[in-house]
Amino acid sequence: MVWRCSSTHEDTLGNSYEIAAGDVQAMSTGSGLRHAEFNRGTEPLKIFQIWLAPNQLGGAPMYATRRFPSIDRANQIVVLASGLQQDAAADALPLRADARLLAGRLQAGRSLSFEIEAGHALYLVPSTGTVRVDGIQVEAGDGVAVIDQASVEFAAVQDTELVIVELA
Repeated sequence: MVWRCSSTHEDTLGNSYEIAAGDVQAMSTGSGLRHAEFNRGTEPLKIFQIWLAPNQLGGAPMYATRRFPSIDRANQIVVLASGLQQDAAADALPLRADARLLAGRLQAGRSLSFEIEAGHALYLVPSTGTVRVDGIQVEAGDGVAVIDQASVEFAAVQDTELVIVELA
């Protein structure tokens, strides 16, 4: 997930394109694909590159990119990419993993509760801001694992952007 500037994606299939700030790319190298992302700009680049264990091996390489405007994430958690059956009809990018990628933007002073399906776990990182996760203060760049819980409460101390991976 690219948060500032843009990144250039290149791969062995001959693809080369820009991933702009706010874009999300889901990729599976499948039966074989080498790729690289480059910062061709002068500003520091901040991205999240999240690797997940696939739920199926091989297959043709695949990728998809989509813009998720910040307003779509205002004071809510939205699914950006998913390999879970429950999100099959959603407008999420496809994953070949038993997981989903979520994101949210909370304004300072706002809070929300997120229900966690039984047997699932979360790993989350605030990309910006400060948030309390079940009362524990977490700063931008800190990682938090949430396991064996039915829900989690997020309360923004500052305007905060969250990146969340839900593992089934």
